Amino acid sequence: MELLEKSRTDPLYPAIMLASGLGLRRSEALGIRWSRIDWEQRTVLLDTKIVESDEVGGSPIPIEEMKNKSSRRTLPLPDPVYEMLLNEKEKQAVYKKMFKSSYSNEFEDYVCVNQLGELMKPSYVTQYFSDLLKRLGMRHIRFHDLRHPYVKYTTKNNCDNLMKIFACTEPVIKKCAKSTQSQFCCRGKRTPALSASLQWNL
Repeated sequence: MELLEKSRTDPLYPAIMLASGLGLRRSEALGIRWSRIDWEQRTVLLDTKIVESDEVGGSPIPIEEMKNKSSRRTLPLPDPVYEMLLNEKEKQAVYKKMFKSSYSNEFEDYVCVNQLGELMKPSYVTQYFSDLLKRLGMRHIRFHDLRHPYVKYTTKNNCDNLMKIFACTEPVIKKCAKSTQSQFCCRGKRTPALSASLQWNL
């Protein structure tokens, strides 16, 4: 995937890999925690999401209560995601030693933090991702679109488990299973199965 190759050294790479490799929404990718990873079983528990406070310039806030029970789920870690997590853990240890007292320990349990250990704001990720695509000379897609290829593949090959993995509703899954030209996202809105822009970028 071209985007993953070109962004490998970028600070946003972990979030990009989590969104595309696990089919996660932005808030879910930012909420991935080290303590929720089972390294032996190669799985991760999704039970936290990151939102922003309502204040002007609001800071990112971890929420340990998902929207519904199906949003709290355990996912297997594909090899590329697993390897990224190992590398990222080593990087964070290096940054912690490098920046010493300037490094924030408040969010040390989170995978997607900046070099100073601070959580990334969802709005920052959206804008940064758009700017990153421009810098890389790649066509614009939304950060949310990163999850679509994984969702499409899972829908096509294992639709019975789609609701558990992507927290979709049953009616949406049935539509996904019957459709060959399009897929339905978890909000029930029809979207292209895989847009040309997404194919071009990934």
